[in-house]
Amino acid sequence: MNNIMWPFILKVSQKAAIFSAKFIGKGDNIEADRAAVTAMRDELNKLPFHFKVVIGEGERDNAPMLFIGETLGKKKPIKNTNIIEEFEGVNNCHSEWHIAVDPLEGTNLCSKNLPGAITAISITEKGGIFSSPDIYMLKLAVGPEVIIDDLSFELSIYDLISIIAHSKNIKHSEVTIAVLERDRHNILIDQIYNSNARVKLLPDGDLAACIATCLPWTGIDAYVGIGGAPEGVISASAIKILGGFMIGRLMLNDKINNKINNCSNTDFKNLRINSIDYREFSFISDEKNINDLVPGKNITVVISGVTDGYILDGVKILKLDNINSIFEVNSVVFSTDLDGIMNVRSQFK
Repeated sequence: MNNIMWPFILKVSQKAAIFSAKFIGKGDNIEADRAAVTAMRDELNKLPFHFKVVIGEGERDNAPMLFIGETLGKKKPIKNTNIIEEFEGVNNCHSEWHIAVDPLEGTNLCSKNLPGAITAISITEKGGIFSSPDIYMLKLAVGPEVIIDDLSFELSIYDLISIIAHSKNIKHSEVTIAVLERDRHNILIDQIYNSNARVKLLPDGDLAACIATCLPWTGIDAYVGIGGAPEGVISASAIKILGGFMIGRLMLNDKINNKINNCSNTDFKNLRINSIDYREFSFISDEKNINDLVPGKNITVVISGVTDGYILDGVKILKLDNINSIFEVNSVVFSTDLDGIMNVRSQFK
């Protein structure tokens, strides 16, 4: 992927953040999500590339969405061919790029003016992202400092904490594991406490928490639990760039998915990380490692803050009127085209 791509994708994420930020604290998570989706779609359609959405978001909660299989971009086919016309000054516009999107991660966080709402988009070459439906995923993520031959759900929580502590030369009591605050994780949370480690409870949204395992300043050493599959694949894209480790298994929620009878159940007894309450869920895939989730070699991920969080500051409204509103947006770019992480602070009128 030519490195000309990341500035375009950066602007897509920034615009989604600005439009959703107008709904911070307004109590309407659907409209906040709709604003982000509309902004992201509009910005992608302005670009001289051919995009295909392989990870969308919104099916689980019946929210506005960029749907899987949707094609976007300002592409110009040459007459009587399938070739996309080149744009002056832009390389690779003839190629099909696969994108994974979460226009507003943490819609409730945005609507309630709580920390951690972000926009996220990942792009790779064609076939570079595992195309997951908007269902659930059991996830385990750790940063690159963790020395482990085979990250697996066979690990007990205590063993996971021990490996992290040994790898980072810290005590059990200094290890922090992020977990979504859901009833299904109650026993898991107790086991982490009983192992003398810390828990960072997440009211909503685990995409940023998974990535945070690779960012030392966040203080998060691991993420464990069941969350959204689209968020899992997007976070895996950034984790792969950063040299971390992640595994996942796709799951259906039996209560909300009537198709579950067509899927085979998995025997949960063999899972060591069995302190999660799986009773409402059924696995529909084997364990996938980070290269299964993101096989691509050319990867760019951009996240932008909507509300303040542990990775990014949120959108700041520097001036608000009907003529000259000014917004400041904070973003992080992770890319195989860049040597490291790039933090970007931009102002828009």
